[in-house]
Amino acid sequence: MLLVAAATMLGAPAPDFSHWSRVLVQSIIGGYLGTKIDRATLACARALLIPISISTMWFVTATLLIGYALARWTTIDLYTALLAVTPGGVAEMTVIALAVGADAALVATVQVVRLIVSNVAIPLFARRRASQHLPSHDDSNGDSASDPTHGLHWIVCLSVGALGGFLLDAFQVPAGGVIGAMLAVASAQIVGVSMQAIPTRGRNLAQIFLGVFVGITFTQQTLIELQSSLAIIVVATLATLISSFILARVVQRWMRLDAETALLACAPGGLSLMPMIADELGAQTFVVSLFQLARIVLVILVMPIIFQILIKF
Repeated sequence: MLLVAAATMLGAPAPDFSHWSRVLVQSIIGGYLGTKIDRATLACARALLIPISISTMWFVTATLLIGYALARWTTIDLYTALLAVTPGGVAEMTVIALAVGADAALVATVQVVRLIVSNVAIPLFARRRASQHLPSHDDSNGDSASDPTHGLHWIVCLSVGALGGFLLDAFQVPAGGVIGAMLAVASAQIVGVSMQAIPTRGRNLAQIFLGVFVGITFTQQTLIELQSSLAIIVVATLATLISSFILARVVQRWMRLDAETALLACAPGGLSLMPMIADELGAQTFVVSLFQLARIVLVILVMPIIFQILIKF
């Protein structure tokens, strides 16, 4: 991700990946996450409804406060400030920025910087915490829903996941490739169809392409925006990260989670990457996936409504 971002900012031509290849990569990740969900993990989800609802409202409230402060103390208009600090995805926030007449270039730049910093800093911090101790996780929390050596061949898992991913993507659901694949495989497991997890090499390859997809969003224009708005970008990114760390601490104590799970669940990063990092660290992937999914869906649904209210005033 970092190497590709550096190359594109220096003028290297960015590869033009087709939309289906992006959805396929998302489906590989989502399908693997789906193998972690079965009837036992579904039962655990009921206990997470209240914490997830409160945490997502925290993100919306923090976004409004940080965005308002940024607009008040700088020359940025309120719409641009709010969209820049909303952890809802680069493409989604940029599209909304264009629709409401905000500074789309600045929004995209802050979003990309926030995404990269979150996807680098928070996993590194979580890895450091994990290396300091060896936490024992209960399988009933959703980390070992299926045995990777038993069940139908992983090709079936990949096929079912791709079918679900492309189906939800066709309905233009945010992160539809990940969500659809995860739901499709999880649904099969819940009804009793056990599947083998996608092999490590396949998941690693998907992660590499995922990093490339994020890296090519950086351009020379991004570099210009970074130079002219560096202070604003730093302040907005730090404020969002601090808010996430505070929320992670609250969630950790409230739900009695390990630090790695709480950090990754509350990270303003990506739905695709954070659960994968959680799996690598032995954290609770199901919890992380639910928190990330709820946050992304809620902010994407709520922000347009907020803008409609602001426009009236």
